[in-house]
Amino acid sequence: VAAGQPTDFWDLNLPEQTENYVAELLGLAQVIKNAKAYHVSLPYIPNTAHIAVVTTPKSVALNVAANLMNVPVRELQHLNAGISYGVVPADYQLVVPKDKAATLKTALLTMPQEAAAQALPVAQPAVAATSVAQPVTQARLSHLTVHPGNTLSQIAMRAGVSVQQMKQWNHLRSARDLQAGQQLVVYGGH
Repeated sequence: VAAGQPTDFWDLNLPEQTENYVAELLGLAQVIKNAKAYHVSLPYIPNTAHIAVVTTPKSVALNVAANLMNVPVRELQHLNAGISYGVVPADYQLVVPKDKAATLKTALLTMPQEAAAQALPVAQPAVAATSVAQPVTQARLSHLTVHPGNTLSQIAMRAGVSVQQMKQWNHLRSARDLQAGQQLVVYGGH
């Protein structure tokens, strides 16, 4: 603008791939907007929400939440890509199918913390004939309270897990994010 150059899309200096992609997208938008003129029949898609957000009142294993709603764990994993170790922390904004949200809210409010946090047995994937099958495992979830003077390294060592795992499970950017009295989730460990 200051140099007096045009600022519309077609005058921007962009990579060729971006220019082509945006042009195709704009063309598709025109076809959808003027479907009759282009003799295109588009299906009716109602403008309704298919997902809802449930704030978890307590920590819950992802497969327990899936079981409570009678949905595949894979679906919950897809909707909540930020949950990397199968444990949803308390006060987390969990994305769920809209028609299952009320069921989950009610179940979590009435379910004891121990039951919600205890992951259900998960069958191992099929293995090749040459390898040894692994037994069905049960995930273990526990909570640790941060005391004054504790470091993340000390807590991780005591729990038998890595500092990186502690950061991921508890959404910590840095060990400096620890506060006395804070409850930390530990998945697995000893």
